[in-house]
Amino acid sequence: MAQRYLIIVTLSLNLVAPAAAQTTAAPPPPPSGDIVVKGEIPDADKRVCKMTGATGSIIPKRECRTKGEWENIRARSIAALDRMKKDREIDRHTKNNLENN
Repeated sequence: MAQRYLIIVTLSLNLVAPAAAQTTAAPPPPPSGDIVVKGEIPDADKRVCKMTGATGSIIPKRECRTKGEWENIRARSIAALDRMKKDREIDRHTKNNLENN
């Protein structure tokens, strides 16, 4: 009887021990090597830094933006300049018309 009891206990421990060992196992360590990403960044996404001067300051400020953002700022500036020129022409024509009448 004692021998049967010993066999049953031994078998049950063999069945439970591997399951317990699997649940308490530590996760594998992270890789220690550097990560290298191959490929090219699209031109519009490349960062470009420029030194700019704020109005009223002699200390230049470094501004970093993507190439696409710089192009967008340039396009908006040109559009604003064109609107100002157009408004100036309208003002001149209005002034000339008022003087002639």
